[in-house]
Amino acid sequence: MSQDRNFTNSKEVVISRLLELLPLDFVKKEYSVAGHRNKVYKQVIKKTSETDIYEDFLRNMSFCHQHIHMFKHSCSDISKIGTSSLSKNVVYSNVINKGASRKEVEYLLEVRYYFTEVINQTAKEKFLKFLWPVMIILTSSHIEIRIITMEKNMKSSATLLFRERDLEEDGIISEICRNTGITKPDRFLDITKGVKLLWNNDMIDAPRVEHKNSKSTDLAKMDGDLTYKKSYPAEYAKIIKQPLRRMGFYGLDKKLPLAFVCEPEEGYLGFSRFQNDISSIDALIDEILRRN
Repeated sequence: MSQDRNFTNSKEVVISRLLELLPLDFVKKEYSVAGHRNKVYKQVIKKTSETDIYEDFLRNMSFCHQHIHMFKHSCSDISKIGTSSLSKNVVYSNVINKGASRKEVEYLLEVRYYFTEVINQTAKEKFLKFLWPVMIILTSSHIEIRIITMEKNMKSSATLLFRERDLEEDGIISEICRNTGITKPDRFLDITKGVKLLWNNDMIDAPRVEHKNSKSTDLAKMDGDLTYKKSYPAEYAKIIKQPLRRMGFYGLDKKLPLAFVCEPEEGYLGFSRFQNDISSIDALIDEILRRN
């Protein structure tokens, strides 16, 4: 997300900030437009309705940088699981029912970044408004909370102090968990078994390995593009039997994401790169869960 000091919060500017979360080349192709970033967004907004842009974005949010948190639940009827707790921040929402065993709830939440600007010893309060995409996927066995990555910190300058934003990722997760009757961390969906089997089957390998020994937590960061199992097969055979902590993986199977971070015991997956294939994140989760 680019550093925006314009402090304009018109509808067009806020939608442009949303479009920035998608790969620029994808936006150009999706809307058949060309030019530099700002020109592209202006063309899209001019030719496309606000609702269509929102729906297009949510349909394609799997391309974006994101965090995914997975939790267990014991409700036999997912239609009874509430998802209304975010209503005070919701700008747009959509519910997609996919039979009795799967429901998807898509949100665009309003979030504000607050600043204090000091010029000639006079302080003024200012803010930037963004739309924050969130998806909740409810299945018969678990809940996925997918949150698009927003910039964590806006840098301050000599005259401008970033103070806070009025909505945080932990707050979103906590609200959803409370509303769905989940108590974390007791209800984290442990995906260790599925992740280990993917690793064992050479569908993924790790440039970053953090694992638990009996008396310590050990961390190995591989040089360059090297990966742990390929480089240290004997050590891999030992640690695959131990609890895994924060892991960094490369996808070796072409249908999987190129890279991702994983904390298996906490049901967490993180993606800090744009995806080349819209189905790669879903493919990874499907492969993990059917082995889990």
